[in-house]
Amino acid sequence: MKLCKTLLALAIAVVSLASCSESADSNEQMTNYVTLSVEGESAMTEDNEDGLVVNVSMAYSLDHDASVQLALTGDEKEAVKLDKNTVTLPAGKKTASVKVVSNKANVLLAQEVVNVVVTSCSDANMKALDAKGVALTIKPNAAVPELTAEQLALIKGYKDNLGIDLTKVLGIVDVNTTVTFGNDDKEGENGGNDTRVFNGKSVITLSENATAEKPVLKMIANPMGMESFMYEKLLRCTTEEPDGYFDGDPVNVALKAAVNYNKSTETFSVVLDNITLNNDGTLNFTAVTKDNSDEDITIVPFVYTYSVWTRLNSMANAGDVVNVNEGATDVEYSIKDLIEQYGTFNPAKYLGNSDIASDAYGATPSNFVSPSASYDFNNNTMSFEFSWDYGNGSYLYDYVRIKANYTMHK
Repeated sequence: MKLCKTLLALAIAVVSLASCSESADSNEQMTNYVTLSVEGESAMTEDNEDGLVVNVSMAYSLDHDASVQLALTGDEKEAVKLDKNTVTLPAGKKTASVKVVSNKANVLLAQEVVNVVVTSCSDANMKALDAKGVALTIKPNAAVPELTAEQLALIKGYKDNLGIDLTKVLGIVDVNTTVTFGNDDKEGENGGNDTRVFNGKSVITLSENATAEKPVLKMIANPMGMESFMYEKLLRCTTEEPDGYFDGDPVNVALKAAVNYNKSTETFSVVLDNITLNNDGTLNFTAVTKDNSDEDITIVPFVYTYSVWTRLNSMANAGDVVNVNEGATDVEYSIKDLIEQYGTFNPAKYLGNSDIASDAYGATPSNFVSPSASYDFNNNTMSFEFSWDYGNGSYLYDYVRIKANYTMHK
């Protein structure tokens, strides 16, 4: 009886050892599949600061460190990158992660789909479960309007038929702007210095006025790198006028109070449309308009949006009235009549409203320069030079000269 029990125990032990051996062999021979998955969001804008997280997972952990090589596909513009191309999975661990982050190149005009894929693994038994990897959507910067299919077709046509690659100058583009003051203005208007230099960025898109034969650009933010300079000079002519003339005018005081002016919450923006590229490497960017005397003048047709002026117009359209102090009494006026007569807070009244086709100031020596612009896609440059002014003849003795140099994407 004792012998039978002993033989039975030995048989069970042999079966058990065989089973363990087969399990180990099976585990060693089973493919250790590597899978990729997105953690959280699978889409981002090109200017996203956080990036997208991709998890790398193995079917089972190993008793030694393993590594996986990754790559990005589908990113022709090189808008994004992996924060690391090699992911290490330590012994005993089955997962790790990698980030897709922006290159901060500001190059996307339309969204693109990129894939993170496995290119190789450190162990021969490791293999990507899906060769396509995981797909992520990268969208243009929040500030850059996404181009329509029709606009993208126009851009392709310009490149194929005209040799003009607009993708180099669309999106967020670096601009260096030099503002030069006239001899009689630099002391009072620029602290005695001849120039001011601004390094900034403009947002440029394809204009709605573009056609198959005519490439037309539209600067929708910080055109010519001048937006902050323009706002500064608008304030200098209105609420921050240093001699007190603006705040000493009862109409201005009444409108300022009616609109609840608050510098800390007011907004100002500028757009410049209809910048046309010619086949000879020049650009047209000026327009003819009427001055206060109904005479034709040439200007750079900046369009200004100022929150104070917008609110005043809304009040005028609603038929609102305001009381203006006229010494002993307050007199009621419609806001519509006042802003039509005085133009208070209207940026177009104060900014860039002198003729720039010829020298209207006549200073000696003159700071005037005829408007000109050119582009060179071989050297990745686009340049503008023109005269400009502010204050409607009340502050300057001469034009301010503007030179804006854009550096295109490579």
